Amino acid sequence: NVIEGNVIGTNLNGNAAVPNSGDGIRITNAPNNRVGSATDAGARNIISGNSASGVTFSQAGTSGGLVVGNFIGVNLNGTVALGNTANGVLLTAGATNVQIGGTTGLAQNVISANGANGISMLSNANGNRVSRNRIGTTPAGAALGTVGSGIFVQSSGNTIGGANASFANVIAGNAHGITLSGAAAISNAVSFNTIGTDTASN
Repeated sequence: NVIEGNVIGTNLNGNAAVPNSGDGIRITNAPNNRVGSATDAGARNIISGNSASGVTFSQAGTSGGLVVGNFIGVNLNGTVALGNTANGVLLTAGATNVQIGGTTGLAQNVISANGANGISMLSNANGNRVSRNRIGTTPAGAALGTVGSGIFVQSSGNTIGGANASFANVIAGNAHGITLSGAAAISNAVSFNTIGTDTASN
């Protein structure tokens, strides 16, 4: 499935919340879904103002997902906070091999101003990749923040950043940058990210 070019949880102008009572997008036991576009900025989704999380991937059958080029928790221009009540993106209950972001500017998500964490990887959500996103900032790098952590991890084998600076996430303006929590948070790789700065290096 492909989900692109939508305004979810706001008015048509993307500047005021019209919340869904749950998640903006919820994908359960469905593999290989793409949310957004890595090649066309006009196909980005605005996923903001919802009463739970912006995007949720849940259950073991939910593998191989892709979240690219979206504005999650902000307005149409990415400059004003319009947070989802819970997480920007939630991976849980066995969702695996989900990629959030990419290696190009068009692939990066802006995930900011959400009420829990920017990205949460919980409960056997293993082997996921988070790269080249702006988490807690505007597209230009000004702080919008997240109430909790930019990225919160309670699972294993996830990659945050990558092999070089082209994979770097900018994680700034949040209460915590990255939190690794609990005995299940093992064998995660956190590399080449920019944490706690408003740099526009992406």
